[in-house]
Amino acid sequence: MLSIRSCVVVLSLMTLSTFASAQTPAPTPEREHLETRLMARLKLAAEYYGQGQLGQALRELNGAQDIASDYAPLQSLLGIVNMDLNRHDEAEKAFQKALRLDRDNPDIHNNYGWFLCVRGNASKGIEWLTKAYTNPLYTTPEKALYNAGKCARKGGDTAMATEYFSKALLVAPRSSAVVYEMASMQFDAGDYAKTLELLDRFHNMDQETPQSLWLALRSEQRLGHTMEVESYAKKLQRKFPDSAETTLWVNRTL
Repeated sequence: MLSIRSCVVVLSLMTLSTFASAQTPAPTPEREHLETRLMARLKLAAEYYGQGQLGQALRELNGAQDIASDYAPLQSLLGIVNMDLNRHDEAEKAFQKALRLDRDNPDIHNNYGWFLCVRGNASKGIEWLTKAYTNPLYTTPEKALYNAGKCARKGGDTAMATEYFSKALLVAPRSSAVVYEMASMQFDAGDYAKTLELLDRFHNMDQETPQSLWLALRSEQRLGHTMEVESYAKKLQRKFPDSAETTLWVNRTL
């Protein structure tokens, strides 16, 4: 599924030939070896990032910079990792360098837009996200629309958030992260029946998660459906015994 956290583009690896042509018209065997090393470092960094190993990801990216620091996707990923490490000044520098290297890259626009949202600048962040999802060459506009919805929601504009999420579903109807986010919004709005309807849709698209089961359990609890609450509780404890949500249930923190 799309990550329930922000849909940053972890890496858009160009082909080696594309990278080579951007740097030199006639790559030598030595240059090709350099590119292979660079791509290996970036692939490892992306994998470490996906596993939540931010320190390891940063080390690989620093190694990649020693090979070729003027590669825009490298700088964009460096911005993402620094963002998640709360190294915001370093993230800003990396994103600005990525934009200088490839000003029209919608993946970078998406990542930088989300970074600005994380920093609390929702209006500017949505500007960059809009540049991403309106780019006709962008192959995954639903990611930027999802981030724009999250950004609007963080800023307290639930109507605009709903509009972005609805647009994302028009582009990619099976974007489960978007459906989950809309279910969460309905819960906050007090429409527990609609929350459960959206969660059914989410579960039909994707695997059950501790978060989705916990949201369903709390919705049933608000509706006074005791049997359904117990059913979700048993499933939560059986499938995710070590989750934070199971601990909350055991402690009855609803």
